[in-house]
Amino acid sequence: MPTHSTLEPVEATTKAIDALLCAIEGNPTAGAVTAYRAAITRHGRNLIETAGPEALDEVRQRVTALSPHAAEDRRQTIAQAWAVLSPSNGLTA
Repeated sequence: MPTHSTLEPVEATTKAIDALLCAIEGNPTAGAVTAYRAAITRHGRNLIETAGPEALDEVRQRVTALSPHAAEDRRQTIAQAWAVLSPSNGLTA
């Protein structure tokens, strides 16, 4: 569970990513999906900067819990968008 100081960025990121995933689940054009995934990546990068890399797991859990019927698709979309944020890419520090 995140500390109080990281709760606000976690909540804000959860809301933003949930909205982006809802848009993706609405079957937009391929170009729009690309833009939404880029935004998910950007939100993940910002979350790392404000709350640390451990906050990514908290957001992932919250976002998938918001839509149980689409949880697996959401996990996959987030995993693809956040793959570039791995420590091996030097972007989580």
